[in-house]
Amino acid sequence: MFITKEVTINGHSVQLALPDSLWDAVNDVCSMEHIGVHDFLSLVDRMRGLLDLGSALHFTTKRYLFLAAQRAAAAPKADKTADKKPEK
Repeated sequence: MFITKEVTINGHSVQLALPDSLWDAVNDVCSMEHIGVHDFLSLVDRMRGLLDLGSALHFTTKRYLFLAAQRAAAAPKADKTADKKPEK
């Protein structure tokens, strides 16, 4: 299901229709980075090159969340080695 929201991208008010799941992903990234949705959309818009905005948002949010999951998966391993006592 597509959800349409009015957002400000690089100072311009636009209607943006994205799948509900993509809006959720955008909100997750913004929450994790402590930035506003409008700022995130503006950043992606400036960096998207030849991609349309929807495709750029799909790629950026999926890539960000994938890398965040990798970091989270690696974190316990680092913590376990730090807690490990040296062998005598």
